[in-house]
Amino acid sequence: MTSLSLTNADAGALLVFWLSFTEIPTPIWNGTVYALPFSTQLFLIADGDGEFAASTAWPAGIPSGLDATWQFVCEDASTIYGGTLSNAVRSTTP
Repeated sequence: MTSLSLTNADAGALLVFWLSFTEIPTPIWNGTVYALPFSTQLFLIADGDGEFAASTAWPAGIPSGLDATWQFVCEDASTIYGGTLSNAVRSTTP
């Protein structure tokens, strides 16, 4: 089972989720995007508590030892950029 969660976003905020299999750290908005270039991009919405959580079975056929980087960009009206970055999470397939 694979799980990913985000907390402390604004309630109902637009979330952009990126998954990358190659990291090219790129500075932006006083932070760093690690999930570039992304291979998957999903548009999601934070719940009323400013959270998002998802779980899924690990897909069959993914080779062992594959590194992946996961990161969110969150709509955030309190910043001058209108968005903020989550921490990046790196995982390796078992």
